[in-house]
Amino acid sequence: MTGRHAAPPSAPAGPGAIPPVQAADGLHPLLLRQLARLGLTADHPPEPGPDAGFGAQQWRELLTRISVAYTDADNDRYTLERSIDVSGCEMAELYEKLRTREAFTRAIVESAGDALITTDETGVLTSFNPAAERLFGWTADEACGQSSGVLLPDGERQRLEAIVGERLAGGTHAELSLELTARHRDGTRLYLLTSVSVWAADTGLFTTIVARDISAQKTFQERLRYQAGHDALTGLPNRARFHELLDAELARARGIGADIALLFCDLDRFKLINDSLGHDVGDAVLVNAADRFRAAIRPGDLVARLSGDEFVILCPGIMGTTEARLIGESIVAAFSVPFHLGEYDVVVSVSVGVVTSDTSASGEELLRKSDLAMYSAKRGGRARVHVYEADMVSTVTTRMEIENGLRAALRDGGLLLHYQPIVSTGDGVVRKVEALVRWDRPGHGVVLPATFLPVADEAGLAPAVDRWVLETACGEAASWPHDVTVSVNLSDRLLSQPGVVDLVTGVLERTGLRAQRLGIEVTEHLLGADMPQAVGALRQLQSLGVGVYLDDFGTEYSSLARLRQLDFDVLKIDRSFVMDLADPSSRIIVASVIRMARALGLETVAEGVDTQEQYDTLAELGCDAIQGYLLAEPLPADVLRGHLGRQGPAGHCPRAAPGNDHHRGKSTSGC
Repeated sequence: MTGRHAAPPSAPAGPGAIPPVQAADGLHPLLLRQLARLGLTADHPPEPGPDAGFGAQQWRELLTRISVAYTDADNDRYTLERSIDVSGCEMAELYEKLRTREAFTRAIVESAGDALITTDETGVLTSFNPAAERLFGWTADEACGQSSGVLLPDGERQRLEAIVGERLAGGTHAELSLELTARHRDGTRLYLLTSVSVWAADTGLFTTIVARDISAQKTFQERLRYQAGHDALTGLPNRARFHELLDAELARARGIGADIALLFCDLDRFKLINDSLGHDVGDAVLVNAADRFRAAIRPGDLVARLSGDEFVILCPGIMGTTEARLIGESIVAAFSVPFHLGEYDVVVSVSVGVVTSDTSASGEELLRKSDLAMYSAKRGGRARVHVYEADMVSTVTTRMEIENGLRAALRDGGLLLHYQPIVSTGDGVVRKVEALVRWDRPGHGVVLPATFLPVADEAGLAPAVDRWVLETACGEAASWPHDVTVSVNLSDRLLSQPGVVDLVTGVLERTGLRAQRLGIEVTEHLLGADMPQAVGALRQLQSLGVGVYLDDFGTEYSSLARLRQLDFDVLKIDRSFVMDLADPSSRIIVASVIRMARALGLETVAEGVDTQEQYDTLAELGCDAIQGYLLAEPLPADVLRGHLGRQGPAGHCPRAAPGNDHHRGKSTSGC
């Protein structure tokens, strides 16, 4: 038989399945057992009933159909059992995989370096891994069940909710990454880089947060930003940061119709202190100066350090130029007290330039104008306040032209020396001369030092001018009579530089001038500024035979006390005392100075002698020598050489009208 009447094939055995029964004689065994119980066989049908036609063939066909039905039922049962058995195994395998994956996931969460946190739809914390415990200081048991507000400040939580609301925009899921500010259990601020997943439900938002602590990185970045905008030495805002703050304040002031003021402040002679006392002392001066600026200004004013010894102060809401000037004067007064820096008491004054604005000008323009006003204060004598005026622009332009021209003169040759004789009152003989520098400026003729030496000093060219004067004066004096000494004025800047002793000795060797025929003139300012480098250099030169002259004596405070710092050879009495000799008080002062100098073994020279009466009085008081237009004007080297050859009476010296002229720019009727 074939098809449904064929014997059923054997079903493959499976785990726990009952193998199908193979039919005997083509009939199912169960059918054969049933026939036997009835006393029937497959080959002999039962006795025919009332109806005829039921024979052996029909009987066999009936049994075959019943057998096939039994076999089909067995096959269906076997299939079902096998299906149930196989499904059970697969379910067991799936359960095992799920259990393994859950353990794996739990291990990942527990060992993760980032904090993993979940909340339910009400914002309550529902999970808190060990990394979260370490980050926030809460245990999982303590954190879970609390509101997420225990981790995020109110403002930050509201910001997060607003961002999530925008990202969802009616959807059910959102992913976002952002930086959040959180708080530790002890209140410490934390900076977090977070990845946030949000699922929306009818009852609220389920949230998962993965957070990484970036507090150290943020602190480092903030430190870098601070350092980029602040001066490392004083902690004040630097130039770049100041421009940002100035622009912001100008915009604010324009909005409310207020005025502001800028005060540009520059420490006087700071480079000299830095060079002579060292950079450590210079740095200490700058730090202390910053403190004095802060103490001298109003609350709300801003101090910044632009560069070197330049500071600027921004004063918002100023009540006009008068108030701005008063602030500047309080700053100048604050710097009148010496800085006590270890073994040194250093006096550093400050020059202040002021500009006020109705905020229509740009920040850069205001800074430029205040800078111009500060330079005006420098030229006016330092330690003062100048308010910006329009003509300062042309003054600075002139200064720049002088500076550029002076650089060219030093490079290409344009400086020259004149020499003013110093006459002995006893015999009228010229035994000393003072070298005075001139500038043969193209298009302007011979320019006196009062015009260009202050510019040279501000531009840092003074040492170069001094070196030229020293070399030229020694070279020309080498050809004069051997009893004539030449004195040169050397600036504090040059004397404070290392190697100045080698410079002077080198010049003497090259020119052949003996050390005893060279004098170096210094002012009392050098003593008052407490510059040990310069004082030490002068002592070394004195030991070699070079003379040291104290110029302009009596013009500085506490002159007598400071006179002991050096064993001077010559004391030059300032012309301010000489011109008032008719006044009894001035006469007493000059007489006292001459007696004191004689007691100390110093030679005295009176400067600025313009009249015979002055000459006679000084001679009567015992002054050793006279310098001034009464006796001789400054002379070119060749003219002086001829004059020295004649050595006539003092009264025969050429005369000239009084004027202002000196190598270092002092006021004197001497040349």
